[in-house]
This record gives sequence, C-alpha cells and structure tokens, in this order.
Amino acid sequence: MESALLLFAPYCQGSLRRSELEEALALLASGALQGARRLRPSGSRPFRMHWQPVQSPLAVTQVSLVFEPLPHYTFSVPSYRLVLWLMDRRSSPDPDQSLVDLPERFWSWLILGDRDAAAAA
Repeated sequence: MESALLLFAPYCQGSLRRSELEEALALLASGALQGARRLRPSGSRPFRMHWQPVQSPLAVTQVSLVFEPLPHYTFSVPSYRLVLWLMDRRSSPDPDQSLVDLPERFWSWLILGDRDAAAAA
C-alpha cells in the first residue's frame, strides 16, 4: 500500500490529504463502490460502480456504473482521476444509510461531458 501511496500522491494531493488518499487507494484495490446519487429536492438513486484495479496512476481503467434498474454507463479514465473522485466521495447525511455519493464534478463529467471539470480535478 505504501508504494501505491507514493505513486499516486503527486497526482492526488497526497501530501495534503494522506488519509483520504489511503482510503481511496483501498477502494481502488477493491474494484467496487456502492452508493446513492442524491436527488433534489429529496431522495436518492442507488448505484454500483466497478472497475479493474490498477497499480499506476496513469494507467487507464475501465469503469462500469450501474443504476437500478437502468441505465448502465461504461467509460475509461486514468486511474488517478478515479482516485480523486473516490477521495472526494461524500457520506450520506442519513445515519441509517452507509451509502456514499460521488462528487458533483464526477456527475458533471459523466452527464454533461464536462471534460474540463475532470481535467481540473
């Protein structure tokens, strides 16, 4: 884990956010995340995200995002970008739910095609 931390730190603000980076790298190694997209004004929509674990921050990983019951998205990103999104995930405000949501910049990138937002991540 320490070698991954050293590799990803320059790309993922590792010197400033070490604990978030360590948690995100553990998630990266697991290859999956279950969460819920918050809806406005209330509610949420469960999702599952799967990817191929990689060892290098510049290695491209294939990601699959599935909402129940539909739709299904598949995309490829450099693994450091996925790690940044995982670092910025948010816990549910509901104490009865252990689900997380990904940051707004991920959803902007996915839904609106905001590649500049992802590049600035």
